[in-house]
Amino acid sequence: MSILIIGDDDYPTKGLSTRMADKYCGFDIAAFIPSEISDKIDAFRRVISLIYGKIEAEQQIGKWATLSKIGTEVALEILQEKDVMLVNKKHNCCKIKKFLKENCHYKTVILLGGEAYKFKNTLEKLSIGLTILSYPHPSERSGDSIYWRDIDYIDIGTKYNKKEDLKKVFIIEKNK
Repeated sequence: MSILIIGDDDYPTKGLSTRMADKYCGFDIAAFIPSEISDKIDAFRRVISLIYGKIEAEQQIGKWATLSKIGTEVALEILQEKDVMLVNKKHNCCKIKKFLKENCHYKTVILLGGEAYKFKNTLEKLSIGLTILSYPHPSERSGDSIYWRDIDYIDIGTKYNKKEDLKKVFIIEKNK
């Protein structure tokens, strides 16, 4: 089964994004794949953990780093071995729709992030039998690692309280 993973936009740090030129079905950037491979980047590590599984992801990222693989090579390897393509929504809406219409074996689309989620209705209107899943962005900007904790092989801890704790505060306040 072929899977298209759609992120929001390029990495904000200049030079971190992997530029693909014409090697990636017309998409300029491989979403979530940094130009230099490192498990220090939460979004990359979590997406690789999603694709390969927690244990294999750690080994795979280590192998890529040891072999000094660059982002372009990693993106193409993931596409070839796992049939998973990673693209960003920003500047690619028309390209993504065209790609999905022309590549009918891509039946699963995973939207990662708030901007990618806004594309859901548009993709549903294509009426080409897609399974569309959406989740928070896999980076720190999603606010918390709660959605990614079970997948990620590095535990960075939780920085926010549970929503139940917040509810308790307001229930206590209401009862006074």
